[in-house]
Amino acid sequence: MNIYKSDYIEISFDSQKSIITNEWFSVTSQMTDEIYKKEMLKFVEFVKIHKPKFHLIKSLNFLYVITIEMQNWTNENVFPVLAQNGIKKISFLVSSEIIAQMSIEQALEENNASVFEIKYFDSEKSAIDWLS
Repeated sequence: MNIYKSDYIEISFDSQKSIITNEWFSVTSQMTDEIYKKEMLKFVEFVKIHKPKFHLIKSLNFLYVITIEMQNWTNENVFPVLAQNGIKKISFLVSSEIIAQMSIEQALEENNASVFEIKYFDSEKSAIDWLS
């Protein structure tokens, strides 16, 4: 079930599998820090409402580079809420944009290694299978 869509992201929730999915669009190359924050806070709202166990991030078209400042903001304002609301595993469909992918990996690995199980996939089926 699709629960949110903007120019940058679509968020859906599968209640049977308890998976919340973010699909980022290539227009993220034009995303500002403020838009990133707004989109992430919107996502956090849905996590609080639906309390999923699993998170699938389709980052194949994610072209926004998460700066150190935004990594810190995410670590302070997003990941604690995910953990508090029951997310146990996060899977990524990896981006072809290496700089964006590296910033995603760095943001997650620095502060969340003990909180979530995180794996990267190039197949959506493999990512969902691992979550389930």
